[in-house]
Amino acid sequence: MNVEESRTLLKKGRAAWNAWAKAISSKRPVNGVDDGCWNEWLDQATVDFRSVSFDATADFSEFKFPGNVKLDKAIFRQTACFNRAVFEGEVSLDESRFIGRASFQKSNFKSDAIFDNTSFGDVAQFDEAKFEQGASFFNTSFEQYTSFYNAKFKKDVWFVESNFKSKTRFNNVNLQGNAWFNNVKFEQEVSFYNARFKQEASFYNARFEQDVSFIESSFTAVARFNDALFGGNVWFKEATFQRVSSFYQATFSGVAWFSSARFNGDVSFATANFSRQVDFSGSIFGNSANFLETRFQGDVNFSAIQSRSKFTIDSAVFEWRVPDFFQANFAESPRLDHIENSQGLWHFSKKKDPNTGSPLAGIETVGVAVSGSHSRTVFLWKRNPSPPGNDRQSPASALLVRDLLPNLLEFRTIDNTTIVLVARRNHSLDRRLLPSPSL
Repeated sequence: MNVEESRTLLKKGRAAWNAWAKAISSKRPVNGVDDGCWNEWLDQATVDFRSVSFDATADFSEFKFPGNVKLDKAIFRQTACFNRAVFEGEVSLDESRFIGRASFQKSNFKSDAIFDNTSFGDVAQFDEAKFEQGASFFNTSFEQYTSFYNAKFKKDVWFVESNFKSKTRFNNVNLQGNAWFNNVKFEQEVSFYNARFKQEASFYNARFEQDVSFIESSFTAVARFNDALFGGNVWFKEATFQRVSSFYQATFSGVAWFSSARFNGDVSFATANFSRQVDFSGSIFGNSANFLETRFQGDVNFSAIQSRSKFTIDSAVFEWRVPDFFQANFAESPRLDHIENSQGLWHFSKKKDPNTGSPLAGIETVGVAVSGSHSRTVFLWKRNPSPPGNDRQSPASALLVRDLLPNLLEFRTIDNTTIVLVARRNHSLDRRLLPSPSL
């Protein structure tokens, strides 16, 4: 149908529209696009509202659309309601404008849905909507509250370069295809609580200017947050990353919670910047964890983490204090080389006996850190491998340091080889007080 025919049918109301849809659907070629009559049927089943201005409420709720729907450059000046509408063919709303509220709740898009360059000036709701084919929201603008609560995307979805200017929620959303959020901007708080990403999830260069929540979200495939900006607080508490996840060069301006998160694949925070507190307590790192050249400007909590493979924080910078590794468990000794403080307060380097050139008393000093603001000295030691046949050199032997080292404030063993001692500032460590390899 052309524009005039489509508008005339719309004026007759829902019952007349759906009766037409039922009749035209009964004539659908059995073999689909392979049938020679397909193009003729599709012309009859397609509705065209391109460039139409809907000055009053546009109520398409529970409408059946047997063919393609053309709404490019349409203007909805009042409320537009498509609740429970069924779209059998492709839906195109390229460059459309919704000035009033837009509602697509429980709508079913059985073919591609295109909302590229569309503007939603009021509330936009896609709660429990189902997208059975691709969905594209490229460069789409959402001015007010937006919700995709419990929506299901069975194929790929694109929100590339879209702008969400108000509160947004993707709670319980189910994304079964690839999800592309590259260069997206969220100007207010956004929630992906319990979101399920079944294929690749890409938030490259995404901008979260306020708080964002990924609590209990699951990422089955690759998850990329490279170069992302988290301007507010961010929650990844109890999130699950099944495969590779990357926060390379991401910026965290607020508090970051990764407590009880599960990283089953490799994870990288290399060159990321945490401006405030970050909490990884209780998290599980199933494969390699990379914090190479990561900058931490606030408190860092690694307490009770489980690292089952390589754990690297080479050349990381801790500007506030030594991270908390209380009750942490490492399957492999963590790499701690060249850690330093940007203020020059802490410096980590390997130390050996100046007389013999060998590690001090069987224990290699991985780092010596001095924190002027907290009036304490932190010694990180890494035990050398025991000689063959010597099973008496256990981590417990280092407990003797508790009695031998004056002014000891704190003692931790963060894995089977690495030991943390905290003493009062300016206290000099006498290597003669260290336990010998024979202990």
